[in-house]
Amino acid sequence: MRIKETLSSRERVKLALEHKETDRVPISMICSGFNPPIHAAFNDYLEKEHKTDLNTYISSILDAGEFRHTEGYKPKLSTGVDIWGVKRKPVSYGSGSYDEIAFYPLANAKTPDDIKKHPWPSTGQFDYSTYPGSIEKLKSGRDIYIILSNAKDMDPIALKSQYGDRLCFEGGICVQKILPFGTEEEVIDETKKLIDVLSKNGGYILGPSHCIQAGTPPENIHSMFETALSYKKVEINS
Repeated sequence: MRIKETLSSRERVKLALEHKETDRVPISMICSGFNPPIHAAFNDYLEKEHKTDLNTYISSILDAGEFRHTEGYKPKLSTGVDIWGVKRKPVSYGSGSYDEIAFYPLANAKTPDDIKKHPWPSTGQFDYSTYPGSIEKLKSGRDIYIILSNAKDMDPIALKSQYGDRLCFEGGICVQKILPFGTEEEVIDETKKLIDVLSKNGGYILGPSHCIQAGTPPENIHSMFETALSYKKVEINS
């Protein structure tokens, strides 16, 4: 049985970004998601085993969702082009497709002037009235570093030790090895390890390191989230 939560999602994330103690580790799926086959498989699993559906379950546990940077962007964008000028095209993987980069606008840049001449987006090009809720400036003065587990030079212990006083971390649960190929026990242990290391003195928001892939056992996904919801949970007076 889950311990009653004492903080709202907003309060929990704010405290974590300020490097303060939270009632549990915040959960997010920033730069993440479910590709179509695993979306269907995880939804079927939740309906059968836990009498709920994916959208209901995820909306009940996430503390931070993904903000897509094209929302509220006033200049009209061409199809398949983002605000940075990067072009993408769909590439099939059988039962679906990914949008892969087809054009790098700075691929031929050779000098600092080439970089400066690029039409970078500016804050004045966004219509902030379209954003949900109010916009508040984060005053902690800390940036968030998204961790892609098992990538070179991204050992969580080393990152926390070297940069934990200046950076907050998000992600961490590897979608290439541990989540698709580990046992439930290994997923639980990895989730606990990341919470132990990265959430010490705050500064950590847990989530998958990238999109969860087809073939990932639904039980592993559920174990990751349920461990994050219950591990090291304490009552906080907000």
